[in-house]
Amino acid sequence: MPYDGDHPVEPAPAWTDDLDALRAMAALLAAELRCSPADLDANRDGRLAPGQRRRLIRRLALHVAGLALGGVVVLVLLVVPLLVSLINVVIGAPRTGDSLFVLVFFGPFTVLLLMGMVVGLTHSQARDLLGVLRAPAPVRRVVGEVLDGDGGGREVRLGTLTSALTARVDAALLAPGRYAAYHVGSPYDSPILLSAELLAAETPG
Repeated sequence: MPYDGDHPVEPAPAWTDDLDALRAMAALLAAELRCSPADLDANRDGRLAPGQRRRLIRRLALHVAGLALGGVVVLVLLVVPLLVSLINVVIGAPRTGDSLFVLVFFGPFTVLLLMGMVVGLTHSQARDLLGVLRAPAPVRRVVGEVLDGDGGGREVRLGTLTSALTARVDAALLAPGRYAAYHVGSPYDSPILLSAELLAAETPG
């Protein structure tokens, strides 16, 4: 059950004089978010649905693979030549001057780059996704509204989650009214939108 602060909030019954239109709108929104009724039920309870968990695991795997590939590139292009140059200097091999140049010129840059990669790994989306996947109830709820905008358009107000809506999902919020959006991650730092639902349609004036 969704909560507003410490108090449970029941979704308000949607007003409509066209149930088929509202059902079609809900189906369109669910399709854009790849969200089934079972997924929405899990999100209301603060949990990830199995399909959502699998998608986040794939996202985490791609992120880690990208970091690993970057590490391999740095290792091959910078670390290995530096180690070879260091060995040449230690054993007094010919062209020691060239090896010293490589160490002095590329050494500090390589150290800074490796430090940046370590910091990026510990403060990256991978760490955030791991936290989400480990938490028993990581899903958060934001309530907002869709209003009639100027020129016959729609104005979506979902706080910091508004920017997380793609153009297609934005277009699927057809009926003016109150909506609940469910997400993981910080709402201020690249939140991942999971599902959304209409809480109450706007009554005619």
